[in-house]
Order: sequence, then structure tokens, then C-alpha cells
Amino acid sequence: MDDPESRRFPFFDDMRAEGVTGYIALPLRFIDGTVHASSWSTKQPGGFTDAQLAALRTLIVPFARLGEIFALRRTATTCSKPMSDIAPASASWPDRSGAAIPRR
Repeated sequence: MDDPESRRFPFFDDMRAEGVTGYIALPLRFIDGTVHASSWSTKQPGGFTDAQLAALRTLIVPFARLGEIFALRRTATTCSKPMSDIAPASASWPDRSGAAIPRR
């Protein structure tokens, strides 16, 4: 947060105004190769300690697995819902020729 380069990003000014003294963003790598992100901040004087940063880096792999499980469950739940719960009643689907078939 003290790095002069961070002044280029208004986000960090907002964080400083809220009393944040340390910020870190870490990747959440899923097994399928997709990369998501997590971010962590502290208001502790002096920012994160080396031990805290090491702990976050150690926890990020199991945390990514947990995030992946929740994402897969959300996908499975969405896929298992009837289309009437997902799409509006006025929607139509194309048949094999590409012509729209109205929903009933």
C-alpha cells in the first residue's frame, strides 16, 4: 500500500481512506485450468506480517478447491432445474431447421 506505483489506481486510494494498510491478490487456480482471484486486506499497523502472507499462500490451494466445489455445485443445480425455471415463458427454441418453436 506504500508503493508509489499504487497511487496510479484509485482503488488503493479508497482502501487507504478506509484504513487499509496491506492488500494482496492471489490466484485461485481450478483443476480445469481456469484462474479466478481472491483478494485480502488488513488494517493491522504495518500491513501483513511475513507469517500471515505465508499462511495465506499456504491456504490458497485448498481454498481454490473449495471455491471450485461451490462453483460446480452451482452449475449442477442450474443444469438440473427445469427450463421453465430458467427461461421466461415467452422464450422459444429453434428446431433442427433453425425455425423457432414457441414454448407452451
